[in-house]
Formats: sequence, structure tokens, C-alpha cells
Amino acid sequence: MGRAISPLRGGGKITAVRGLRLALTPISDFPHWSQISLQPLNDIRLFYLQLDAVPIVDYPPGRLEPPEITASPVQLPDSDAGYQMLEAFGPGPPQGGRFKSTAEILKDGPPPMVRSYRQIEEEGGYKIIAPPGLVDLLRPRLEPPVLPSEPALSVLPEPLRDDQLEAVRAFLDREALLLADDPGMGKQVAVCVALAALFQQGVARRALIVCPEGARRQWAGNLTHWAPGLLLTVVHGDNMQRELDWDNQAHIYLTDFLTLAKDVESGLLTKDKLAFDILALDNLLAVRFQTREIASALKLVSAERRWALTGSLPGETESWLYLFGLLTPDRVGSATGLTLPDVQKRFLPYVLRRTKVELADKLPRQMRHEIWLDLDEHQAQAYQDALSEERNRLAKLGGSVTRTHLAAAVERLKQVCNFAPELLDSAKVRALVDLVEEVSASGTKIVVFSQYRENGLDRLRPVLEAYGALCLQTDTAEDQRNKILEAFRKKAMWHVLLMEMGARTDGEPLAEATYIAHFDHGWNPAIRRRAERRLHPSLGPGAPVNVYEYWVADTIDERIYALLAARGLLPRQMPTDTQPAEVEERLTIDDWLRDILEVRLSPELTPQETPPSAPTFQRPTTGLLQSYFSKLSIDELMDTVKLMIQALGYSLVELIGEPDENGGDMLARRQELGVIERVLVRFIRTKKKISVSQGRALLSEMEAREDCSGACLVTTTDFTYPCEKLAGESQDRLKLIAGAELYRHIQILGNI
Repeated sequence: MGRAISPLRGGGKITAVRGLRLALTPISDFPHWSQISLQPLNDIRLFYLQLDAVPIVDYPPGRLEPPEITASPVQLPDSDAGYQMLEAFGPGPPQGGRFKSTAEILKDGPPPMVRSYRQIEEEGGYKIIAPPGLVDLLRPRLEPPVLPSEPALSVLPEPLRDDQLEAVRAFLDREALLLADDPGMGKQVAVCVALAALFQQGVARRALIVCPEGARRQWAGNLTHWAPGLLLTVVHGDNMQRELDWDNQAHIYLTDFLTLAKDVESGLLTKDKLAFDILALDNLLAVRFQTREIASALKLVSAERRWALTGSLPGETESWLYLFGLLTPDRVGSATGLTLPDVQKRFLPYVLRRTKVELADKLPRQMRHEIWLDLDEHQAQAYQDALSEERNRLAKLGGSVTRTHLAAAVERLKQVCNFAPELLDSAKVRALVDLVEEVSASGTKIVVFSQYRENGLDRLRPVLEAYGALCLQTDTAEDQRNKILEAFRKKAMWHVLLMEMGARTDGEPLAEATYIAHFDHGWNPAIRRRAERRLHPSLGPGAPVNVYEYWVADTIDERIYALLAARGLLPRQMPTDTQPAEVEERLTIDDWLRDILEVRLSPELTPQETPPSAPTFQRPTTGLLQSYFSKLSIDELMDTVKLMIQALGYSLVELIGEPDENGGDMLARRQELGVIERVLVRFIRTKKKISVSQGRALLSEMEAREDCSGACLVTTTDFTYPCEKLAGESQDRLKLIAGAELYRHIQILGNI
């Protein structure tokens, strides 16, 4: 017994039926592999993907109409385009289903500075081993829409707030738009989703995002998270590297203002490479007066759609004209000489501005932001020198190392991350200034915390005094403290309150400061949370609070962060009422030495319980390893590595090409239970630690080979922590053998 709908004229009718038979619906692949063909154009590198006519079958309960097929021309890298295009789809008939992003999405730690292609470093340059594939270039057109008609069908990683969705719609509806929301309201997220939608619709094929240097990693993280189907290239590195970045296809190119200006001025970016469908400018007003070359370079960029992000509306007529001279250049000429109100009225249709106060009931009460930065070359060298000295000092202390010794080492390294030697400048300082400028321009206030005086508050004060900065230290007298807090609360001229971590307030909430920045911070996150609660004891009605934490990639910051994340000790992972004492003992001295500072103490000599004839091994010092391996020829070292790999069970090990003085490659093979396993082995003789980029390069080269399932990296020294982390997360695809283990194997062979 059942019910069926009878399609009668004048409306449907529900009738009872008995013994209703439903025919099975035939299912077939569409399109079938045999129906796909490639049609070349005049240029042999350009192809159209064409589908043969598909017979329409009567499917119960009716006839299906043929689907609409859109031809998408794709620029391929070489004349062997047809083969590459077919290979991109894989063997056999195409399978249905959603295309998933191939980008590596990291939940914790610094967002990766990704590229649309994979490469390996060679002597004197780089070699591309995996250019962008056809499926990756077409991916936006193949994925489900990011903005479906029904919100429940959304494929976004998280739901958008109403204010963010409004911003996305504004980007889609207007070719020129200035989004001038208060800082920290998710402007970057709106741009990422709008970009994904436009690429899916075929409106855009190539976009350029230009931002301050300190915002690159934040943009990279948001694009990877919110638009994983788009190929992203973060343009950075030396001249040769950046030339590859610009030359290789990507959906989005992300770079900073100074890099763009430099590449245009040097001729690295020619006119044809400056043609984009979308240009997005982040915090352009912060760099307006930095160099003239920035404005000159931006004027050469060709783009139909132009967007800009700021933390407030421009305050002067000149700033309006400068900004809209790039967004709507055809409307600026006649605006010259107008008053500020007239200029604002002229460009108001291209502006969307909301404040945190206006949307207070729609925003989270607190929003945390992790800002990851990179040391420049000069500061990075100073950091490495300090790191080496601290490691040597701790190693010499041996078993007498205490938490006090560790704290002194950590403080020194963190202070080197704060400022470049003998300067008031650094990547972290520039990122903080960009934030403070946006906050002050929006008429709001910010509290900036630092643990240190000399390499913290004292050096930040002259940098931020132009924005109205007051300072509160732990030993500030009570009457002076009260005067400082009263001035900060009541006088509009004071936008910044510099506070030493641990400094007390007058016991009253500091509701005026809706932004908090941790310029530097101790490892215990509960201390930071306690300082934040003193300013805002309860997150009740009022403007939401934005908290910014500044972290520096490839430093002790990254290792501390990784350990805290693994143990659930990041501020966002902990209950709000967690006390510092509850966390203090969670990291042991061994954790600090082994996982954070990478100091390996020589074990104390103990009586041996094994027979005297049993081989013993004491880890050699770095000096001993360098001295020993420098005496061996490259052929002797390669033979030793070959014997060691064979001892691991790989019966056949053969050289790939001829080794040079710095090492060489081998292919190792073994067979177990009828399955042949091949491993790519790379030996590197060097005096430096092997970096994570070298580990990634070997992994990429292994993945490019169809005959290998794993890789092994052997060196005469050791590996950096990020490289060891990469191996640990590679699911045994990458194995590392340090110089000490190689030395031990030689010792076992009786050659030492």
C-alpha cells in the first residue's frame, strides 16, 4: 500500500495505489573515458577538453536533459600537453565525487608559505619537479559552490557570520570596493570566500593579493583554510626563486608591497605578467609613504576587479584620492580639488564600513589571532649565533642544568626575536606598528604586553609614541599608575598602553581597550590569560575583545608552540580559569633541552652491566664528527652509506648518477612477501644542520618518482627540529640518519 502524486492539471492530487512497481534507475559513468577527446588550437600548447555527444536515455520517471558543458582553455607548460592532460585525469573512466584540496592544511603552527608547484634545490638554482596539473587548475570549476542556494549545503570549513557574508556579497556585486571594517573582524576571510566563488563561476582565472610583509603568513593560512581549492603561490625568496613564482601558473599570487615594487623596478615582472582579473590590497595606507615605487608598481597592474582592506575610513582627502586612484582610477581625476565631504560622497558607493560596536551582538565576545612572522636575514643570523652560544653553554653545564639556566637561555633568544641588533626595527615591530596604526585610526585603544623592559617596553616606546603611548611597569608607583590609567581611559589622544607583564591595574576593568597584543610572551599561557582577565574580568555587553599573539617562525617560538599544542596547552585549548601553577610543571627540564633547545647532554658514565666484549657507543661530539668525516673521500662515505642501508634490509643498493663532494643519491630495494619496496636515499656531507627545506625537497623528488614509496636522508651532521618534525609527520615516508648514527655504523664495522 502506498501513496503517489498524480500530475494533474490544476494542481497535484494524492491518490492511494496498491501494488505500485518502481523501475530500477540505470546508473552509468558520465562522461565515459572513450567520450573524452582533446582538440588542439592553433597554438599547440592550447587545448580544449571536448566531450562527444551523449545519447539521452529515458530514465524513469522521465527524460533527462543533456547537461551544459563549458569549454575551459588551459595553458599547458610544454608541447607534450596532450599526454599531460590525459595523465592528469588518471587511468580508466573518471570517477564522480567531490575534488578535495591537495594543499597541506596545518591546524597548528606557522601557516606554510606554499607554492603552486614543487621544486628541488640544485647547485646554482632550482629544478621544478611538479608543475601545476590540469585538474588542480580546473579544480574550482569542479568543486561544489562555496555559496550554495541553501546554507545547509555549504562546503566551507566553518559557517560565515552574517557580517562576513554581507562583505562577500559586496565583493561579488561590485568591481571596486573598499572594505573598511574595524581591525580583527574577518576581512581576510571575506576576501578568501569571494575569491573562491569568482573562480568557481569562471569570472576569475588569476588574482593578485598584495599586503604588508608581516601579514603574508596570515593571508596564506586563511587562503589555505577558506579556499583550499585554489592554487596559491606566496612570492618570496631570492630573485631566481621569485622569477619561478611569477612564471608558474597559480590561481592566486600573494606578495608584499616592497617585493612587488622591487620586481617591477628590476624588470622581473613585465607588463604581460601584471595582467590579473582581481587585485586585492591589504592595509595599503600603512605603506603609502614608504616608497614611491610601491604606488608606481601598483598603477601598472591591470585588473578588472579591485578591492582594498583598511581598518577605518581614510582621514584626509589625499588618502581618499590615493586609495581610489588605484581602485577606481577613472573617477579620481575629476575629484581633485574637492573637499573631504565631497570626496567621501563621491566614493561612498564603493565603501562598506562596519564597527565592532555596531555589530557587538553578532560577534564573538573574544577573538584570538596568532600572527606568525619571519626573521629577516640580518636578524636571523643574530638569532643563530645566540642559539649556538646558549646550546654550548647548556651542554657544558651537563647534569647541573636547572630551570634558572633554561629561563636565561630562553629569554635571550626571545629578546633577539624582538628587535634587530642595535635597531628599533624588526619584522615583529613592523607588524605591531601596522596593527596600532589601524587601531588608532579607527578611534579605538590597544594594550601591548611585553615581558622585558630594555628589549621590550623601552624600545617600543619611541616607536609607538606617535600614536599616543603610555607605559605601565611592575614598579610604577600607585599614584602614578592611577594617573596613567585615568588618562588612558578618558583622553582620546592616548591610543596605546604599554604594559609590562605582571604590572597591576587599579582593579577596575579597562573596557576602553578592546584590543590586546602580546608583543612577546613567556611559555606559560595561563600567565597571559590571567593578564587579559585583569583588563576584562568578564566578557559581558560591549565591544568584543581582539587578542593578538606574535610568534616567529623557525625559532624557539615555533618549537614551544608545537610542544604546547601537542599537550593541549595553547590559550585557546585551556579552560579560562586555568591557573599558572597548574601548568608550570607540565614541561620538564628534559622537554626544554631535548624538544625546544635541542641540547643533547653527554650521559654520565655508569658501570656497565653488559659483558666487556659487548660493543659500547658514546655519542661523538660535533667537532669529532666534522674532523673524522672530513678525512674520508666521497667514495668512501658513499660506500659506507651503502653498507648501512644494506644492513637495514635493502639487499640491492645502486647509485643514481655520479656523486660530488657534497654527496649523492642511491636507490635501495628489498622484497618482502612478494612486494618490492624501493626507497630513494640521499647522502649529504655538510657542516650545517639539515634544514626542513632539504627534507621537503627529498620528499617531493621521491613523490615525483613512481617507483619509490619512501625516502631516507643521511648526513654527517644533524637535523633541525622542523626537519625532524617533518619526518615524524610523514607516516614513515621520510627516515633520517644523523652523523652520529653513521659514525656508530662505521665503528661497528671496525673502521674506527
